[in-house]
Amino acid sequence: MNRIILFILLFLFAFGLVFAQDTLADSLNMRLVSTWDAGVTIGGGTRSRFAVWGNYVYVNVSGTLKVIDIEEPSSPCIVNILPDAMNAGNRIYFGGEYLYSGPPSSSSHDFKIIDISIPTSPVIIGSLAVGGKFYTVDDNSGYAIIKRTAKSGEVYFINISEPDSPFIEAEVPFGTFPGITGFSANCASLSDNLLHFVGSKGDTAWYYCYDISEPSTPVFIRDEEIVHAWTTTSTCIDAISDTVYAGYVVYDTPYPYLGKIWTYPGDCDFPYLISHPEYVDIYGEYLGVSEVDIVAIYHRVNPTTLDLLGYYKDNGGKILLCEIGDSLYLIKAYDTEIKIFKLINDTVGIEEHGSLTPEDRIKIYPNPIFNGKFCYTDGEAEIYDICGKRVKTISRTQKIVDTSNMSPGIYLVVPRESNRKPQKLLIMN
Repeated sequence: MNRIILFILLFLFAFGLVFAQDTLADSLNMRLVSTWDAGVTIGGGTRSRFAVWGNYVYVNVSGTLKVIDIEEPSSPCIVNILPDAMNAGNRIYFGGEYLYSGPPSSSSHDFKIIDISIPTSPVIIGSLAVGGKFYTVDDNSGYAIIKRTAKSGEVYFINISEPDSPFIEAEVPFGTFPGITGFSANCASLSDNLLHFVGSKGDTAWYYCYDISEPSTPVFIRDEEIVHAWTTTSTCIDAISDTVYAGYVVYDTPYPYLGKIWTYPGDCDFPYLISHPEYVDIYGEYLGVSEVDIVAIYHRVNPTTLDLLGYYKDNGGKILLCEIGDSLYLIKAYDTEIKIFKLINDTVGIEEHGSLTPEDRIKIYPNPIFNGKFCYTDGEAEIYDICGKRVKTISRTQKIVDTSNMSPGIYLVVPRESNRKPQKLLIMN
């Protein structure tokens, strides 16, 4: 124990030197590992112009599809270029082994399906001439959604079950959707057979949900008022099954405008202030968020409980989460650049058992801790303070550890199966 305490004291000294040269407010548990510059604005804008599948990023650069290998995130490289694969403004979405490309507005750009089963050799296999705004796609439900921009314009349900021959299965005037009178949709998300809209109705932001098991006759499920304000814009939405995250901004207020991430079911108070949300991305148990000057990653404990894992102060834009190796990354497109950020789960630790595989390392996040709890999934453990006193025991079934009764300082997490796992330092801010 004396050896451990001595090591902790030495670590405190080194830790102080490191953080004296860095500003914690600029980032937490996230690091910018690389930037790839397209040289021109990506796809004519910053939203929905790229997709991620495995270790590859697919980017619409002025109508040319570029494939970027990010297996080594610190040194992304182009591995293929597909000229004239789409129009400059086309949005890209990913589903299964396909990319789906469609128009950003009421233009008559073709809707295209691109096979990426061989990731480095994308091939256009299907297309459909259709005008409107490409909203969303879900390969589980088998549909892509395109809507004409007029408030009562048609919603096209494009059947993508046969990727080489997509077709319009149903064409439903938006104004005939049950209960939707006076509503103007800004964003949509499709999860299984549930179609989610967010937008405005008068001076209020609203959310609507429909069952589209029969696309020609959408069935009303629910609606909910998000916020009442004179000038409000819904900026983004993502859904998984019946869970929804949607961003909105209220422009009545002086800049910087007030905004929030709205959630269904229930409401959720984000652990970090989100004042101008631009994009949300659900990735399994994680949620990525971007706003005008920050990107962040949260752990979705349940639909309305989120723990902040890390953030990085940077411009907003479209973001997507992905895993490379055993690490979680956030990929962001803004202006001409693709940036890759890494979530640092193991920024602090002691390895006393020689070389360890990723499976043998303790996973504690966030670390340092500042919101009174952390995630731990490595079975039973004990937490000791710097004097060697046991202050908390973690049970085998416990996933979220409450540290609200622990004072700021340095602690040691010791798994009970100590012959298999290393000990790890835990920092309480």
